Amino acid sequence: MYPVVIGNGRCMTKDTVIKNYHIPKG
Repeated sequence: MYPVVIGNGRCMTKDTVIKNYHIPKG
């Protein structure tokens, strides 16, 4: 649904929050 946000989340080595969306590591 949000390929950009999901892609950025996967690139992160730790949990991060992007535009109020919490993306778990992995």
